[in-house]
Amino acid sequence: TGLARQSPDAQDRLDRETLDFHRRVRIGFHDLAAAEPHRFTIVNADQETDAVFTALWTSLQPLLPSL
Repeated sequence: TGLARQSPDAQDRLDRETLDFHRRVRIGFHDLAAAEPHRFTIVNADQETDAVFTALWTSLQPLLPSL
């Protein structure tokens, strides 16, 4: 989903990595989240972008100082 959403102009080193690389990174982050759930939140990025943003904002907002 993330690779499908990337801009055609986004071509940094990570963008050029293989799908296998991105899958391994995803597994690594999921392992970290399972080991330390108080430090990580998993957001389902298969949702519409607005829903992903809302989920991210909802999880981050309590961690940010009042603006």
